[in-house]
Amino acid sequence: MDSVNRAEIIMMVIEELSLNIPRIELARANSIGELADLFAAKL
Repeated sequence: MDSVNRAEIIMMVIEELSLNIPRIELARANSIGELADLFAAKL
């Protein structure tokens, strides 16, 4: 996934789920699966 798609996905999910995740945590995710795991852990 390129950086533009990644940023769009992150912003859409954060807004839709009203999550507050530090950018440093988001930077650790290397794949869409890791992002999904991170989002799920914050719910």
